[in-house]
Amino acid sequence: MPRDNRDRALLPDVRPLDESRVLVGRAKTTVWAAMHYVPDRPYDKEIAAVDSLQPGQVMVMAVGRSPNIVPWGELLTTACVARGARGAVLDGLVRDSRRIREMGFPVFCAGRRPYDSRGRGIVVDLDVPIAIDGVAVHPGDLVFGDSDGVVIVPRAVETEVLERAWVKIQAEDTTRDELRTGTLAVRGFSDPRHPLRPPQARARIALPTVRWKLPVCRGSTPISEGFRGPPEFLQIPVESSIKGTMMSPSSLISSAGPATSGGSWTAAVITEAW
Repeated sequence: MPRDNRDRALLPDVRPLDESRVLVGRAKTTVWAAMHYVPDRPYDKEIAAVDSLQPGQVMVMAVGRSPNIVPWGELLTTACVARGARGAVLDGLVRDSRRIREMGFPVFCAGRRPYDSRGRGIVVDLDVPIAIDGVAVHPGDLVFGDSDGVVIVPRAVETEVLERAWVKIQAEDTTRDELRTGTLAVRGFSDPRHPLRPPQARARIALPTVRWKLPVCRGSTPISEGFRGPPEFLQIPVESSIKGTMMSPSSLISSAGPATSGGSWTAAVITEAW
């Protein structure tokens, strides 16, 4: 995996409005530009972007860290919820934060300000490659966010990331059990065969042999068409919103875990790449 795929996290000030929410879905991109007058139809492309959202997508907005463009608020959140969108991410500001939190819609932003976008900013393009904080985001990339921040996983490497993530999850579970028994951390990590040692210092751990699909949500493209995992996770049903994970974002992937309703299972969540 190329080294630059390790640097996929947005800057640390892009924070969730509600830290209890977890976001995972596929990127729907928009690009914004600053305005210094009010055009005749300021909202056309913004509305087109929202109206074309598909279930399981995340609205990802590049506003260039503008302190004046505030593109997101209660009404757009309401429209996104109705369309089955998973959340929104932007390198800018939002308004109506209390109402957004009440709706349970995950939004990650750099701050809040009581403005709107009219006469301050406009969508110039949508469904195109963008960059936020130097991280390239292509339409359809995996977007993950939780209380520790936001990570973008390119589609080209998502299967490899998922497979390596599964290995790391298993390794961390083993290490946690060892540490609880009083094993010294230095003893475990000094063993070149330890599963958490760098890949070049250990043999690759064998993955489970069962092939499986882990969909992001109903009606969307699966996260991976060929990720290997345990048989009990075959064709996991997923609720329309993801509200919990089992692992912290210091690991590659957050293990699939039970959703908060209906006894179904949430999608796996990617947090970094080796």
